[in-house]
Amino acid sequence: MALFVFKIIFLVIFAIGVLIMLTAPLVYAKQDRNKPEVNRRVTKLRLIGLIIGAFGLLVVTILGAIK
Repeated sequence: MALFVFKIIFLVIFAIGVLIMLTAPLVYAKQDRNKPEVNRRVTKLRLIGLIIGAFGLLVVTILGAIK
């Protein structure tokens, strides 16, 4: 049962990472996207979301292999 709870927790972490990646351009939507510093901020935020999502998915995959 505890393993199932941890799987759910890390699936939520994965979903949060995906949401960060998808909403990163919307955070800076009002600013000019042609400026390099704005593009860097969007890319940095997307990279953070990717790392969070990958970590969550990796842990869920590892926990899925444990029986």
